[in-house]
Amino acid sequence: MYDAAGARELYEQKQRLQEQVDGMKKDMDDLDAHIHKTEMDKNAKDNQIKTLNSEMALQDEQLGMSA
Repeated sequence: MYDAAGARELYEQKQRLQEQVDGMKKDMDDLDAHIHKTEMDKNAKDNQIKTLNSEMALQDEQLGMSA
């Protein structure tokens, strides 16, 4: 037997669940983008640190030669 009210309620529940799923997918995409940006920032900082360490080592070497 077909119950129109029951079918409508199931449809509405499905719609609400789909909205929640879509929201969660968007949240996950936002988090992935944030993680990617953070990793890029970290890599940039790591490269800056390597460059500064190289410059300091060169300056230490030059100071050692002049002393």
